Amino acid sequence: MAISNANANTLNRANRASKNVLLGTLIQTAQNDIDALQGVAGASGSVAATSADASNAKVAIATGLTSVKGFVAQVRKSGSAMPFIKAISGSVAGTIEIYKDPTYTGSAIAAGDVVTWFAF
Repeated sequence: MAISNANANTLNRANRASKNVLLGTLIQTAQNDIDALQGVAGASGSVAATSADASNAKVAIATGLTSVKGFVAQVRKSGSAMPFIKAISGSVAGTIEIYKDPTYTGSAIAAGDVVTWFAF
């Protein structure tokens, strides 16, 4: 529901008398911010690594987004979180790549490891 300029001005005048705050303008601004946030696209999913992913030592995920601005990813190996993974925006727009941190001495991504991700 949009707050009209006339209603915003009425709220501003009523509120100015009590606290000198432009309540109507604050409500309109909050509404615009909420509308902008609702326009932010997000995608998420869960995939099992394949033998091709294991031989490439990374899982490449096509998110379905036109571009990726941020993301969160977790790899689970035999049901336990795999520590020290790295995730980067892929070389192709809208993708992310998940791989083992080269400084970690544990096992690399293997077929069957489950990658859960969220991108926006």
